Amino acid sequence: MSYATLVVGVGWLKNFGALVDDAQDGLTEYDVEKAEAFADRRVNIWALKHGYNVSAAAFITAPVIIEAAEMFGSARMIEFKFARDDDANVAMSASLLSDAQALLDAVRHTGLYAADGARIWPEDVAAVIRVSNPSDT
Repeated sequence: MSYATLVVGVGWLKNFGALVDDAQDGLTEYDVEKAEAFADRRVNIWALKHGYNVSAAAFITAPVIIEAAEMFGSARMIEFKFARDDDANVAMSASLLSDAQALLDAVRHTGLYAADGARIWPEDVAAVIRVSNPSDT
């Protein structure tokens, strides 16, 4: 399951043609799956770096996480769409990637909140192992 489901024709994917079966004719469902997986990896890298439990239901459905994942995935879809068009302006893709990363980075200052408004706290990822002093034995 992806953090955000990408739908061609919705959000940043407006003006995209319908998905096709043959990859040589345009974007396929496989392209959508690859873009969603890319978005999930980007979110997970950030989240794990900052100590969040990416399997927690509150994290998975947090509005900021969904929004960032949609932006990351849409950026990848735009790259896929214009990969064969030398005249394409892919600045929108770069802008979405930058905006998604900035959104996640802002969480460090504002905090991450669940869909119900509850604060989601990072887990303590730096466990300390206590070892007795050999001279005490």
